[in-house]
Amino acid sequence: MNTQTRDLFTLRPPATAPFVAPLLAAYTPIAADTRLKTDLYPEPYYGDFNQCSIVLLTHNPGDSDNYSKGRGSAFETQIYSVPVDPETNYFAMASAPNFPNNRTNGWVNRWGTEIQNHFNGIQAFTKKAFIRDLIPYHSNRFGKIDMTLCSAYLYQYFFNQVIVASFNSELYQRINQKGKTPATIIYARGSAWSNGNGIGSIGWDRIGRIYSYCYVYKANFDKILKEQHIDKDIYPKSTLDHNVYIVVITPIRTGARYGIYSEFRNQSSLIDLFTVIFNYDNIPPNNPLYIPHNPEMDIFFDLIR
Repeated sequence: MNTQTRDLFTLRPPATAPFVAPLLAAYTPIAADTRLKTDLYPEPYYGDFNQCSIVLLTHNPGDSDNYSKGRGSAFETQIYSVPVDPETNYFAMASAPNFPNNRTNGWVNRWGTEIQNHFNGIQAFTKKAFIRDLIPYHSNRFGKIDMTLCSAYLYQYFFNQVIVASFNSELYQRINQKGKTPATIIYARGSAWSNGNGIGSIGWDRIGRIYSYCYVYKANFDKILKEQHIDKDIYPKSTLDHNVYIVVITPIRTGARYGIYSEFRNQSSLIDLFTVIFNYDNIPPNNPLYIPHNPEMDIFFDLIR
């Protein structure tokens, strides 16, 4: 995990590390406020990947400014503090009980609260979430990304780190106490994961949906290993023995609460996971809250319940 962080901070803005070039090339701004601010320092993750509640994937760190994350900022001072070891210094910030930047700290804590609310009645967490950004650079809003153009980067620098962190999560520990097929479940927020050039285009099968726009994906390792050049040594040895899921939750509006909505663009239709599971088990097909069943989704719900 930290190797990428070290390389990411080798050069100071506006220079960017060479290894992220394919990722940046795959990103397209769709408006002025979606341009990536590569003149600011990147933020690849928040939380402790060695111990966390769950793993949450997001688009990018959101907006920031030169005062908070630019050259000469307190962020820069802490990253390059003596002894100069950016990977250790960033991890110390990202995994601290309170992130040094107040705005970022509030954002991280809000997600922790929302995640616990989502899992109420299912699991009580004692640790914070590990939040991993798809693109580590800031922007006010997110544009669009074609993952087929950066799939090699994603399998070399992203998915391996995400899976490692998920194996260290409280959610992983609970679902694997059941003695069934080993599995890990990762959550993702935002439409980039499920659009036409999202994870479904690089080897992840969409196995079902929860209402109209919350999708469950499962890694198809046969397809991934056939189409991608994967260095298996950078993944946990047991990865291929696991069912690896990503649950994509698309917000109904900018800044929408974390969770599952049963009705599109209806902010009052937020449903927690306990209710979702109840509906899956009990709601018939003629009801608007019905969730389509299939063998793969039966396995998924059996794991997460």
